[in-house]
Amino acid sequence: MSSTYIFEPIDCESKPGVCPHRRWGVGTCAEFCSNDSDCPNDEKCCHNGCGHDCILRIYFQIGHLTIF
Repeated sequence: MSSTYIFEPIDCESKPGVCPHRRWGVGTCAEFCSNDSDCPNDEKCCHNGCGHDCILRIYFQIGHLTIF
């Protein structure tokens, strides 16, 4: 008796903020990152419509409160 398991990667290195919504067609069909820790500075690893790429995260400020 054999079993098949499918493991989804867990992003343990997630940065604050969210990925921006895409406003145009499909991005590059390549995997430039697999989690946020692969990206420099304030960029997050985001789905670009086909693959994944490092993209500047979205956040905004209301007074002294920063919302990511």
